[in-house]
Amino acid sequence: MEVIIVGAGVIGVATAHFLQQQGCQVRIVDRRPAPGMECSYANGGFYSAGLSAPWSAPGAIRMAVVSQFDKSAAFKWRPDFTWRQITWMMQSLKECRPDRFSINRARLTRMAKYALECLRHIESALPIDYQRSVNGVLQIYREPVPQAMIDGHLRYLETMGIAANFLSRAQVFTLEPALARSTPHLFAGLHVHDDLSGDCQVFTAKLAEAVAARGGVFDWNTTVKQIHVDQSGAARAKIRSIVSQDREFKADAYVFAAGADTPMLLKGLADIPVYPIKGYSVTAPIATEERAPRHSLFDFATKTGMARLGDRMRISGIAEVAGYGTTPDAARSDQLLAAFEGAFPGAIGLQGATSWAGLRPATPDGVPLVSRTACENLYVNTGHGGSGWSMSCGSGKLMADIVTGRPTDIDATDYALLSPLRR
Repeated sequence: MEVIIVGAGVIGVATAHFLQQQGCQVRIVDRRPAPGMECSYANGGFYSAGLSAPWSAPGAIRMAVVSQFDKSAAFKWRPDFTWRQITWMMQSLKECRPDRFSINRARLTRMAKYALECLRHIESALPIDYQRSVNGVLQIYREPVPQAMIDGHLRYLETMGIAANFLSRAQVFTLEPALARSTPHLFAGLHVHDDLSGDCQVFTAKLAEAVAARGGVFDWNTTVKQIHVDQSGAARAKIRSIVSQDREFKADAYVFAAGADTPMLLKGLADIPVYPIKGYSVTAPIATEERAPRHSLFDFATKTGMARLGDRMRISGIAEVAGYGTTPDAARSDQLLAAFEGAFPGAIGLQGATSWAGLRPATPDGVPLVSRTACENLYVNTGHGGSGWSMSCGSGKLMADIVTGRPTDIDATDYALLSPLRR
């Protein structure tokens, strides 16, 4: 079976890897000159099941309103009054009810947990060094946490099979001594034991090398311009070929893993409810080891991720519903640096810091689309929001099983385009 994958980010490359494992010939088409150059390039770095949760959550409506009056708000909606943005926002707001949030969070957690298992399978077969940190992820709280919230969250994680424990202030400082020097206003922490962090772009590039070594073909600097569809009396339309700026490609099946661009590429063929959420990161070298965290952390108060990537720190956060622009706002990058410096002053070399912004492809319910479409040989693997790295290997394996018609390890209905769980 020959499969063309559009998009060479971590989702597309992971899909190619697992398709090869099932005997498929793969060709990956991407408009960039190398793998992982867009949303996979400098994302937060967390590969986390324990912290996976949809953005459409109780309280998000209030946050969206407040953000209009606070330039430093972690979430920002910049209305452009396009029909596409308005309808996506309205659909997202419907998913903020507690009952919908609970359903969607469980779907996300199941995929992220499965993705950790799939990542371990890849690591056991391929010696990939991607600056991995495997001592868990620590979420810190700067305000008192109600006991009912602690108990409820731990029960949820236990139900999902995720090992975690709540830590007192003193226990947090024992686990992460660098915090004790500079963060007096800290009350508690949640340590998720099996979560990890690593450089997504490095992983993507090295996995792409393995795919190429097994015969996978990569067509770089190649933009899909047209999709030719055969509707010759068949019950379902079928893709005949895709056309780039200079050539035509044919295959038995086509997987679109093009992130936030997927809806535009498939316009008229499939209605893909994905909209870009702009996120930021700053990557900086560690300057003073004893001042730097040993763990990757998430600051619940500032909604800032701090991922340890070998001898570097990746500081990430902010969610802007603001269209398709990717130019970093210097004030936003400074905001992330200030959050990190407040917790770990002097730990990183600011002179060597680099800023980045990318577009997270988000669905209204926060759950990815790993699915067949109404078009017979067309599949989509997109909509992972801020958890694309965390769910990449699981999404790739699930997509490969769906394309080849194999039984899936997890319930594919959770991630189907036309799932009854999507309202």
